[in-house]
Amino acid sequence: MIKVKYKHLNSGKSRSGIGSKRHRRSRGFTLIELTIGIIASTLFSLALGTVFVDATLAWGDNFEKAYSDINAESTGIKNRFRTMVRKGLDDQIAIQTTNPSSLTVYMYEDASSYPNADIFERLTYDSDAKTLLWERYYANDVSTAIETQLVSSKMTSCTFSDNSTAVTMGFTLTDTIDSSKTAEVITTAVMQNGH
Repeated sequence: MIKVKYKHLNSGKSRSGIGSKRHRRSRGFTLIELTIGIIASTLFSLALGTVFVDATLAWGDNFEKAYSDINAESTGIKNRFRTMVRKGLDDQIAIQTTNPSSLTVYMYEDASSYPNADIFERLTYDSDAKTLLWERYYANDVSTAIETQLVSSKMTSCTFSDNSTAVTMGFTLTDTIDSSKTAEVITTAVMQNGH
């Protein structure tokens, strides 16, 4: 009789081929590892972006707080200047360049007086006092102002210039407490009451 020896399948010897229980791990990342890495880097980028935006907004807020009084005053000056020039007659304007320099704009309140001015307004800059003063007069009585308002007490320079239809004002404001805080402004207004 012939004897046949069979080897047990689980003898501990490794087999290769189909049905092998051992898998060789490939080099690289799995899809789950890549997804987790992308999510982590996205969260880090969002956090860093939020910090950057907050820092930028805080800087802007602090700048506005530091310069708010000068910004508000320059806005008030520009509004007063533009309102005055827009009401003026385009052929009746006077600019004085010596100290105190001034801009005088003639206008009419009563339409029946057109084309003759019945009133005028003046912005006067005094470089010694560093002030800008607004005054309103009747055209037939230049000795007594109807209204007077101190527009600024922080003005360190002011110039006026005109062409045939527009007037330009350039000025510098300096904070009285902290002289490093300054604002240089140039504004132009167009006369709208021409003939």
